[in-house]
Amino acid sequence: MIVNEGFLTSDSGAKYFIVDDTPVMLLDDVKQTMDLVEKSLRRARGEGGDVRAPELYLESLGLVEEEKKGIVDLYSPGNFKIDPVVSFLVGATNGIMYKHLIGSLTEYPIPDLPLPPSRGGGLVGYRL
Repeated sequence: MIVNEGFLTSDSGAKYFIVDDTPVMLLDDVKQTMDLVEKSLRRARGEGGDVRAPELYLESLGLVEEEKKGIVDLYSPGNFKIDPVVSFLVGATNGIMYKHLIGSLTEYPIPDLPLPPSRGGGLVGYRL
């Protein structure tokens, strides 16, 4: 992969936009099957974003307008403890498990996964 003129280019020639130092791993030269992908690509091309909080890339989130408004409301005061986008996307991570936390996270929900001791193998027992 090579970074050149605002793009990340693969060895095979595929080009990916770079936005805020992050490659957007979506191809713009193929037919898209999701409107959300096209919205993300338009934003990566610099065609503007949601004017309420452009730095949050709201148009690239698969959320309904009410949830996007909730993100903006959390973000506006500027004194949030948890990233407002994470606070709303948490509901999309595991069905209904986190649904009650949407928009009201007080800490990041990182699960405690008790794992057995390893003998140098991979996390799920595979050896490289």
